[in-house]
Formats: sequence, C-alpha cells, structure tokens
Amino acid sequence: MYRPTHFTFDALLSMSTFRKARPGVFEKEGWDYVDFYTYFLTSKDFDPTKFNQKVTDFLKRHIPVNENANSKYSFHIEPMLQAYMHSAADRQPGTTGSFQNLYIFAIIGGFILLIACVNFMNLATSRSMERAKEVGVRKAIGANKSNLILQFMSESLVLVFIGGILAIALVIAFLPFMEAFSGKQFGYSTLLNGTTWTIFFLVTLITGILAASYPALILANFKPIKVLKGTFSNSKGGTLLRRGLVVFQFCLSIALIAGTVIVFSQLNQLQQQDLGFQKAQRLIIDYNFDEKVNNNLEAIKNTLAKDKDVQSVTASRTIPGHFFQMPEQRLCLPMAK
Repeated sequence: MYRPTHFTFDALLSMSTFRKARPGVFEKEGWDYVDFYTYFLTSKDFDPTKFNQKVTDFLKRHIPVNENANSKYSFHIEPMLQAYMHSAADRQPGTTGSFQNLYIFAIIGGFILLIACVNFMNLATSRSMERAKEVGVRKAIGANKSNLILQFMSESLVLVFIGGILAIALVIAFLPFMEAFSGKQFGYSTLLNGTTWTIFFLVTLITGILAASYPALILANFKPIKVLKGTFSNSKGGTLLRRGLVVFQFCLSIALIAGTVIVFSQLNQLQQQDLGFQKAQRLIIDYNFDEKVNNNLEAIKNTLAKDKDVQSVTASRTIPGHFFQMPEQRLCLPMAK
C-alpha cells in the first residue's frame, strides 16, 4: 500500500458482508452507530457550506424529532489534505499530527539558529583585528565601504551554505535512525522536494545575512590611516555589544537546557506514575466487543476463572489506557453540594 497514507488497516471488508454479519447496526442501532468514514470526490465548483446545510436538512428529515432534539452528533465535512493536521473530528482512522509539536520544535530550532548566529558574530568580531590590515590596504587602493560589506557578506554566506549542505547530508545519513526512533516513514521524496529546497534556501540566506551583517559593518568601518599606523583599537561600544551578545547567547542556552530538563522530568513522572493497577502478569484479550462474546461473557469468565493459573477475571469496554465512548454514554461531573 502507498506510504504515507491517511489510514492503515489489517484487512478490508465489503459493506455487504459487514451488513450480513452485523444487521443490527443498520436496523436497531441506526443513527447511533458512527464507526463509518465516508469519502467522496467533489467537483471544482463544490460549495462546502451549501453541502453542510443539505446534510443538516437531511438529518432533520430522517431522524425523529425526539431523537433529533437530543442529537449527540453533528456532521461536517473536511478536506482530505486537512485530515492529518487540521481535523476537528474526535477520531480518525489513522494517526494524526499536532501543530503544537511543530510550533515547539520550530521555536527550539529558531533558538538554536539564533545562538549560532550570535556565536558567529562574536567569533567574527573577535577576529576583526586579524583582518584590520587587509581592510586598510583595500581602502588605501580604492575599495569603498559597500565593496567591503559585499565581500564579507559573501564570505559569510558561503560558509553558511556549506554548513547547510553538511546539515542536509547528516539528515540523509541519519534518516533511517530517525524513522526507527519516531515510528514514522518520511522518505527522501517527502523531505527533498521543491518546497523543502525553497525553505532551505530562504532560511540559509536569512541566517547568513543576519549572522554576517554586524561583523561586515564593523570591518567596513575601519579607518585605513589608524589601521596602517597600528593605532587602531576596538571601541568601547563594540566591546559592550559583544559582551551583551555573549550574555544573550548564554540566556538562550540556559532556557533551552532548563526546558529540556523540565520536559524530561515530566515524561519521567508520567512513566513512573502509579496507574492504580499492576501492569505485570496481566493478559488482555481484545475481542472487539463481539456480540457472541458479550452474550456468553459470564460463562467465559467462569471458565477462565477455573484455571489454576488464573487469579481473577474481569471484562471492560476497552483495554486499560484506552477510552472508546459508546454513543449513549455521557461523562458528567457530580453536582456541587
């Protein structure tokens, strides 16, 4: 089957076969059975708003008034492309993504890039004295300020692009390990497409310009006479700015480290939290709420309880740690006294 896909399955069953096996779903339970997903192809001039209104009118015509007044469900359509990240449905036939996680990782990545930019500025300005004579000679033979800024910016952009290419090589090399760690399949065609290359180019360009702007301006403003005479020295304002950048860099690093420690401690707390039952020595049989099993549930429990290796037997709507709400179920808070 094509990957990635919106949903996964172990077997496919036709609706006619399912109707023969579970006729009560279509006769007794009727509108309360909502385990089906309906997909349809629309034309280019399709109007979702009008269609949703037609669905509402359809429900009013086919659901009795007393049931419609207490209707537990609302029917809405959503584009297939939005089902993974933007779905408003409570359940999906497959895994869904989280924009919150994307924002978190994007912010972390932005912080790391900002730290790298600040570090590059500090290194470039600290080495400015080594290139002071070069700037003085170039200005003495006719180079102007814009030429020097363009030169230093170009050098920085070349370094940033080389770093970006190395980063892509590392991503490709470690992609199998990332897939094994995350349990997701990315694929080279998904990562290395036109959109990805455009984003890579823009991020690299902005990072290079941001990191090289201040060092390029500092170097281009050197006075050739002072530089060639050897009387040039760093200004007090430049020293204070570099110290401020170092403090800012350390603040971001501390924030990232503190956030990592907090998240790790929270995950560790979740993993070690007392669940209220012992997970070891438990055998769980998921029978998918089969009607024949439900009708003979007590007999099955009694039979299993007679086994000398079985201490106790119980039944539940779903397995521990999962929740699957029945159509007629409602969770209510106790009335305040």
